[in-house]
Amino acid sequence: MKFISVFLISIFLSGCSTTKVYLYKRYLSDDDVLLITQKLEEMDYEVENNTLAFPDEIQNSTILYSPFIEGKGSLDHFISVIAKLGWSDADVQPLFKGNHWYSKNSIGLFLIPEGVEQSDKVLSQDLVNQYTSDKCDHSAKLRLNRDNTYQISYKNDPNNKTEHKMGKWELTGYPYIQLTSSNGDWTFYLEIHNNIITDLIGRVELLELKPLSSHHVYPSCNFVYGVRM
Repeated sequence: MKFISVFLISIFLSGCSTTKVYLYKRYLSDDDVLLITQKLEEMDYEVENNTLAFPDEIQNSTILYSPFIEGKGSLDHFISVIAKLGWSDADVQPLFKGNHWYSKNSIGLFLIPEGVEQSDKVLSQDLVNQYTSDKCDHSAKLRLNRDNTYQISYKNDPNNKTEHKMGKWELTGYPYIQLTSSNGDWTFYLEIHNNIITDLIGRVELLELKPLSSHHVYPSCNFVYGVRM
């Protein structure tokens, strides 16, 4: 499961007296993140934000809490605070995973705004990752950022041109991404492919970006990002 390497490893080995909230902000606006974070911190919660992918099992807004959270009253209080912020329909689930994978005073907060169906297709937020090149002559990386900027970097730069290496990206219409260089001179189109493969260790969900045409300044590569399931 995706959250084993995210939620479990990052929080289960920690212990603190203040309840720590891991806010998964992938589908939230910056204003929502700021409001939720400030409100929780005012209520003496420690908040850590991330843009990690949601586990497949979570299809609705969910409060995932440690069985060792201090006192039922503190959980009820947290649920009340989240409800007052407009998330009264969030599912509440205890986190059970093995006999030792528990953390004291930890809560995972997964929020999905109304109208967002996170599993029916790849959303813009899901594309925010660092991709590595595949099936090309030059090793390269493509970074799609949350603010809709991109950067391309090479291990060994095949040419001296730099104008295409950064700019803006947008999801023009699923499954196509448009990259536009900072100076506006270059436009590249990529097609999104979402697949599941199996290797020697297990299953991996692959997000692959394939160029629709070749450009002499743009690496003729597929770019891939994988999450082990």
